Amino acid sequence: MRPLPRDLTQVIGWPANDLVTKERSGKWVPRFQSVIKGGKRSGTKAQAAEDCIINVLSRLADNHPVFDSGRGLELKDDVIARRDGNPPPRGHGARASILSGVEYGVGGRIVAKSNTSVGVSFFEVNERALADLENASDGELAGYAAAFAEDARADAPSAKVYLREQRLARARILNASQRAYAREMRWRSKRALTRKWRILSMRSGWWALEKEILKVECPEAAFFGSPECPVFETVDASYRGSIKTAPRSSHDGDLRLYRAACGDEGFALVILKRIPLLQQRIIHYKNKTGAAARAKLIAYVKVLKYLIKHSQVDHIWSSASDHPRNCYLEFDIINNLFSDYKNQPGKLAHYGKIAKRVSTRWMTASIEAESRVVRVF
Repeated sequence: MRPLPRDLTQVIGWPANDLVTKERSGKWVPRFQSVIKGGKRSGTKAQAAEDCIINVLSRLADNHPVFDSGRGLELKDDVIARRDGNPPPRGHGARASILSGVEYGVGGRIVAKSNTSVGVSFFEVNERALADLENASDGELAGYAAAFAEDARADAPSAKVYLREQRLARARILNASQRAYAREMRWRSKRALTRKWRILSMRSGWWALEKEILKVECPEAAFFGSPECPVFETVDASYRGSIKTAPRSSHDGDLRLYRAACGDEGFALVILKRIPLLQQRIIHYKNKTGAAARAKLIAYVKVLKYLIKHSQVDHIWSSASDHPRNCYLEFDIINNLFSDYKNQPGKLAHYGKIAKRVSTRWMTASIEAESRVVRVF
């Protein structure tokens, strides 16, 4: 078995066999203790391996570069909790038998136990941090954080999973900001997008009419967080009617809400603004008379109906909030091309500078606000 390296961050890349040992009872435990000489809990091999990495990283300072991105950023909250002697992420241990489920306040903080079908977890709401956000200039962020705090009260286990996904999203934001990586991924997506647009043009009937692929003239029209979007006010009003920032398990409910609020008419407005040539053709043949003009009008309307039917509401940054500043409308074949895991820089370039700037700022601020106001352990 290899010894603990001088560079403790190397354990992140170790295989599980080097991170765990097996007890006589058959249970797996981490090989190394945390900085407070604890954290050697039994469990599955995967759980014990993750616990071992958390234990080792707890010996590093909070400002260590390993916590700025990747796996280190993902585990940072668990590392801090382990160093502070708080209950482990899986929601059991000594403190679990102390808290009865009744909330109590300590220095502006509210700690309580949440027991749902997903599991048992403890959560902590920092009321002082919430008050600080309310006093800040961006009231939108305060309302978002307050709603998330209520979600954590209702379902802390799911909120914990959601917060972990948010940390992954933060890591992806950092990765997408790397210029060389972003430049390469944008180049790759440009070639792939051309193929996808050609397929969509043929399936929708546009190619048969125009002998060319569909062309987007206003990419920001599809971004719900931009005033350039024709349904900007409709989506914003529907979001404020629900004002839910629940964990991802119930997150996509707001995406369905946006679709219902916009309807086919709203989707048509977005599509026609993105692709103005389609709108010009419909208006042109609508003002013409004769059987040939009517046949052309019907053909172009069929293209529009096809595009409406194959439109999807999705996230700019996946595994994240349903706030309009993080959502867009896209055709299914194009939407399937993008993913945080495959090509986030390409996605940001595809939806334009406004979407990139607004969504990135919102995601960075909202993730920070969630982490300040709510902690689940």
